[in-house]
Amino acid sequence: MLLDFCYTERMSIRYILHGGNAQDVNDENDLFFKKILEPFSSQVNVLLVQFAAISEKQDIYKERHIGQFNRSKGDRILSFQVADEMGFDEQLEWADVVYLSGSSGGTMRLLNVLSQVKDLGIKLQGKTVAGESAGANVLSAHCFSRSGGVIPCLGLVPVDFIPHYQSGDEAALRSLNDDNEHLYLKNYEFRVF
Repeated sequence: MLLDFCYTERMSIRYILHGGNAQDVNDENDLFFKKILEPFSSQVNVLLVQFAAISEKQDIYKERHIGQFNRSKGDRILSFQVADEMGFDEQLEWADVVYLSGSSGGTMRLLNVLSQVKDLGIKLQGKTVAGESAGANVLSAHCFSRSGGVIPCLGLVPVDFIPHYQSGDEAALRSLNDDNEHLYLKNYEFRVF
């Protein structure tokens, strides 16, 4: 998967990893959603990828995230779709922004769906891809999840990642013998790649 990252980075994919709780209304999250939309001046197609959430929470997450994008859109016109597994390839083609939202215990649910997408890194070419919590986890090489421990992920961003960081969490990644940067983000923090 690391080769996939090297190829896609040359094709100008912009990744933004967020530490978690992006649905909360606050100044830090306003900045995060503004950063996602920053490269776009007018019409933006946003694909909400909510595979991490259980079906009962889909509508709640959709409304919260659309609300966050709309709070930060400025004069832009936003169009939204919620990803579904059957039409995912076509939805990726349509999207300017691919937003991978998290959910409690959702890393494996999201990873299971995305790992089945052939040439995902290539399909993300030219897009802004933002992930929060489980969504950021799956983009990394490895992540730490309190519900799943250290998990190998897609490797689209060459970091070993801990969302919802609390002091002492870094010990979870010490056993990894790779050259990846270890990235620890608290709730509301984000980093652009």
